[in-house]
Amino acid sequence: MLEPRKIKVAFLGVVESEEVKATAREYQIELRSFTKNDRDFEAFSADVVVADASHVSNIFAKMPREGRPSIFVAAPDSAGALPTVLDAGLADDLLSLPIRRLDFLAKLRWHGYLKSIRAIEGINDDVNRMIQRLEADLVFAQKIQRRLIKDRFPPMSGISVKSKYWCGMKGGGDYFDVFEFADKNSVGFLLTDVSSYKLSSAFISTMMQMPANLGPEDMRDPVRTVGHIHSELRERMGANDHLSIFYGVLDRKSFQ
Repeated sequence: MLEPRKIKVAFLGVVESEEVKATAREYQIELRSFTKNDRDFEAFSADVVVADASHVSNIFAKMPREGRPSIFVAAPDSAGALPTVLDAGLADDLLSLPIRRLDFLAKLRWHGYLKSIRAIEGINDDVNRMIQRLEADLVFAQKIQRRLIKDRFPPMSGISVKSKYWCGMKGGGDYFDVFEFADKNSVGFLLTDVSSYKLSSAFISTMMQMPANLGPEDMRDPVRTVGHIHSELRERMGANDHLSIFYGVLDRKSFQ
């Protein structure tokens, strides 16, 4: 499934066997051996590192997580226990000494899978960072929206108004208001739900300008009032925007 070609393998503190050298020639794998303090090791930019346990922690500490090579710790078959660097998460897997052809090829294949996993982890990290930014933007937008929503209303004879507002998890904006007409006989109720904060801002701007564009008698007519709001916002609405409006006027005398 994964061809172990064009791979650079570094041996650190481990002597590669003739079997490994022959396999490398067959599969066009570049092999290099390094000593502990060899300055050329980092410049080699190995895809895979085969090292004894004494070198592994050094390698892992020096390599950044992004682009880190696959690290295989080598230990003799006669070892009584697994190297502690495996349990510490400093190496990806174990290679038994002496290294056999099939074991070597299997680890190179495993390296291919590890590389794919690290690429996915990198994508996940990017997605998580993007989600965090979006959540921060949402919190900021919610704070603005809360300032626009009334939590107290002026006293109106015979009417008690209470409100509670919860912000949703999606970008959007709501607006509601209860107001008394100048004659004290009529009370207006307005509730809206819009699909974006941008449209919510446009709606509030329209509401602020409405007294100048509609007379008090016009505002007593819900059909005319909602029609005016829709005509003002229609050109600002995108293809995926939606706007829901409830507007009613209560006559205190007739209770209609």
